[in-house]
Amino acid sequence: MEKRKVLGIASFFMIIVMAILFADNKHGFVLGDFILTKMGVSVWSDGNSGLHYTGVLAATLILVGIAGVIRFKKDVHINFGKFAVIFFIIGVIIYQPVYDSVYGFVKSNLNGLHSIEYIRDGSEINFTSDSKIISIDGKIKLKNFSNDKKEFYIKLPIGKNPMAQNPEFITVCNTSNEPAKFVMWPKSQVNLHIKFSIQQDEKSVLQSGNLISPDIKIYNESEEIRQGKR
Repeated sequence: MEKRKVLGIASFFMIIVMAILFADNKHGFVLGDFILTKMGVSVWSDGNSGLHYTGVLAATLILVGIAGVIRFKKDVHINFGKFAVIFFIIGVIIYQPVYDSVYGFVKSNLNGLHSIEYIRDGSEINFTSDSKIISIDGKIKLKNFSNDKKEFYIKLPIGKNPMAQNPEFITVCNTSNEPAKFVMWPKSQVNLHIKFSIQQDEKSVLQSGNLISPDIKIYNESEEIRQGKR
């Protein structure tokens, strides 16, 4: 009896832990993926695409947890099943607002360019190649959570093998073909229009295409930060 009770409670908490670690959200930040990546563990089968290992594992363990709650609910408490259902309904409702508040608080207290969020949804880059010229046109959405003005430059994975795990990044330029400096005011969100052309030293292997929510690099004189799916 005690063993079945422990299994029921363990199943309940396994669902909670898996949801906290691997639930997706509008910020594109998955805590479990972040922790595993820092440990050197690959969470995708092909760079930042393909089979999402942790997603499959989390979904499997959540289903096992649900099965455990259903099977052992009466061994924990006569109303344990109802409590679990109500708890998870409330959790689904408040998850994103609570996450937004915590995420915003953490980002606002980070130093330097770490307080800038790259908003992947709605960010995309289109590129075409004509002999040695690559023309880039697109938009990048960013949000500055800090109370300070931020000045920085941006690099995009427009070069050889843009979909590779470690692609070649190219600095966004202005009309004078110099690195374009971007400025963000405190607590602001911007939708940057990116439009420039670059000349390759050798014939480009790129023809045309687009990158949806590409990885980007934000940098200044003292730091460089890569943001995106990886």
